[in-house]
Amino acid sequence: MRACQKKFPKMAVWQRNGARSILVLEDTDIQTSGSSSVAEAFLEVEQSVPGSKPDEVYLVDTFSNVLVGARHSYWDQNIF
Repeated sequence: MRACQKKFPKMAVWQRNGARSILVLEDTDIQTSGSSSVAEAFLEVEQSVPGSKPDEVYLVDTFSNVLVGARHSYWDQNIF
């Protein structure tokens, strides 16, 4: 909620100047939260914050692979 309270007024300034505002949300948790729960929470917060709302909102699901940075070989060739 705090992030929306800070970001929405900043976006509104650009909207008044004719720009479209785009908010990108990142969900890095693939085990305990899903896209639907993040979207529901955002919609609830969006309705409670007064003023302009973003023109577009995107939710990007990301997560870290524990193998990132590890060295893997496939027939003696590095694949990462």
